Formats: sequence, C-alpha cells, structure tokens
Amino acid sequence: MVGSAVFHILFSLMVASFAAWRLPVAAGASTVIRSFLFYLLAIIIFTLFCVDSFLYWWEALILLLVYIVYCIVVHFKEVIEDKICHRWLKREPEGEFYEGLGFRFYGSAASQDQEMKTDNEYTEDNQSQYRDALLQGYKRGCGYKTYWFLALPILAPLWITMPNPNRPSSQNWFVLNILVCTAWIMGISYLMVWWTSTLGSVVGLPAEVMGITFLGLGSNVPLFLTWILLARKGYLNPVLSLALGLNILDLAFETPFTSLIQMAIFSSPYLLVNSRGLLCSMVLLVLFHLMALISFRVCGCRPTICSGVTMIVFYVLFVFITIAFSYAFISCPI
Repeated sequence: MVGSAVFHILFSLMVASFAAWRLPVAAGASTVIRSFLFYLLAIIIFTLFCVDSFLYWWEALILLLVYIVYCIVVHFKEVIEDKICHRWLKREPEGEFYEGLGFRFYGSAASQDQEMKTDNEYTEDNQSQYRDALLQGYKRGCGYKTYWFLALPILAPLWITMPNPNRPSSQNWFVLNILVCTAWIMGISYLMVWWTSTLGSVVGLPAEVMGITFLGLGSNVPLFLTWILLARKGYLNPVLSLALGLNILDLAFETPFTSLIQMAIFSSPYLLVNSRGLLCSMVLLVLFHLMALISFRVCGCRPTICSGVTMIVFYVLFVFITIAFSYAFISCPI
C-alpha cells in the first residue's frame, strides 16, 4: 500500500512534468489541498485504528465514512471553493481564478468550463483518431507491424471477447464491455503478481522491491497513458486529483471494504492486522507526499524538467529506503 501510494504521487507529477513542460499551465491549489488533507486524515485514522494489530468493524465503517465525505466534498467542490475564496481569503476573482496565500484557486465557472472542454475534446479526439488495433495494425509501418505481431496474443482474445464500442451496432454493449474488461484486468493482474513474485524469488529480490519497480510499472500503464493525455492538454488538476484520489480510494475504501467482507465471511467482529513497522511506513508515506508536493509548489505548480527530475530522484531514494528496510540495513525504531 505504501509503495503504490508513493508510486502514484511521484510518477503522476513526473509524467505531467515531462509531458507538459512546454505548456504555459499551472495546477490549482484546491485539488492538492483538498485531496492531501483527506488522505492525511485517512492515514491518521488508519494508523490509530491498526496500531494495536486489530481492525474492528466499526473502525472500518469510520474509514468508509471518510471516503463518503470526500466524495461529497469533491461533488460540491465549486461551491465550497467559491465560499472559501470569498469569505476566508477575502478575494475577488481575477478572470477565471482567485489569487491568495501564494496559490491559485479556480472558481466554479472556470472549473465547469474546463471540465466541459475536456469532455468535448476527448469525444472529438476519440472519434477522429480511433483505429482498429487488430484489423488495421498490420497495414502500418514496419515498426508498428512488429509491435502488432508481438501484441497479437493479447489483442486477439480482447478483440474476440469485447464488442467494439466505436461501431454503431455495439454502442449499447458498454455494460458487457465493463464486465469483460474487469474480468480481464483481474486475470492479468493475478498473472502479473504471480510472475513478478516468481522472478523476484529467482533473482533474489524481496517482494517489496519487485512490487514498487516491475509490478508498479507494469500494472500502471493505463494510468501513465491517462496522465500523459491529460498533461499534454494542460489539465494538471485531473492528473493530481487522479493520483491522490487513487491513494484515498485504496486506504479509505478498498481496505475497509474488503476487511468488512472478510469479517462477514468468518463471522468475526475484527480483523488481525500486521502492525509491525506501521508507524514508520505511515511516516514515510506522509513524508514523500509532502516532499513531492512542496517541490512541485517551489516550481510554481508548473510542469518543468526540474520538477520531473526531482520526482525521479525522490523515487530512487524511496527504492533505496525500501531495500534498506527489506535487508534490515535500517530498522524501524517505533
């Protein structure tokens, strides 16, 4: 959980920095502040609940409540942000945004226009740039033909089992596509974890190191593509919101929800949790989030080559710290 959370925040900022460093864009403060505060709240609550090695059913429900409140706040983000800017910062909008406390806050009108523009551009791009990967891939250049041939064992089963949503006759089959995609993701994820663990055992690397390197890179390819597409269009807020939102989803929804299912299956009011090194892990998690966000703020909340290189340095540092913990070079004092 710690590795994937650090991976999300560092690589989202790194990808956004390298993909949009030529664009005159900047991220708004509301997305970062809102998501980070809720994530920090979830970390504190989770640590307090699990420090005794037990997670009770009512504690899991409180974590779920945190996620529900977060979703409500995100839904009403424009209204809340306008009230904060008017009443607390005592600022009037300067065009499409507010300036205050060294940050830039976007108002409701700007946020709605940006979201509408994003949806329209995505729809237009999707309609104009779509190509059937299986039927048209072999017609392109030599390099793409090689890629098509190597990817054919994966593309062919996907093409057979999922209706093409771009065909007029298959547009109503989106529910089936979602279910089939979910099944494919579950199967591929299982195989990826299994093969990565086996490879780590063969080469002598701990599972933690394999998880934050090979498995992290392989399982987050769709996220990379999403971050790149959003960043190239200048939408940094969705990039940061996606990265931090995934971390909140993992800690405040997936963990308590699966715990409640296990409690229901085994008719137990609590779930045993391995709390060894929990405090150190949570401190490390918060520290790297703060390092990433502060360094991005120092760069003016803008995508730059400097911020991208900084994220790479932070990630290498995190990998070294993980290896040091795995091989007991350093130990958690608490």
